[in-house]
Amino acid sequence: MWRSVSGKKSKSYIDLVNDELIGRGLLAEPLSESELWQITDIHVYNGKGISIGELRSQLESHELLSVRAYSFFGTMYSTCRPRSSGKRIA
Repeated sequence: MWRSVSGKKSKSYIDLVNDELIGRGLLAEPLSESELWQITDIHVYNGKGISIGELRSQLESHELLSVRAYSFFGTMYSTCRPRSSGKRIA
C-alpha cells in the first residue's frame, strides 16, 4: 500500500545484498543477479561436496572469511521425517 501511495519502489533482495556489500567496501559497483548467484549459491551435483582445500589452492590470493552449510540455517530437508501419509513434498 505504501508503494502505491508514495510511488516508491521497494528494493529487491538483490538490491539489498548489493547495498550491503558496497556498504562494507566489498564491491565498488553492484553485481547483476546472475553474477551474485554465480559466486554465492554453490550446488554440488556429484555427491562429493565442495573441497575447501581445493578452493583455497585455486584462490590463493584471496582470504576465506566464512564457510557455512545450508544446515547452518536450520534442519536440512534430507533429515526431515516423512509426513504421516508417507509422502514427501518436493
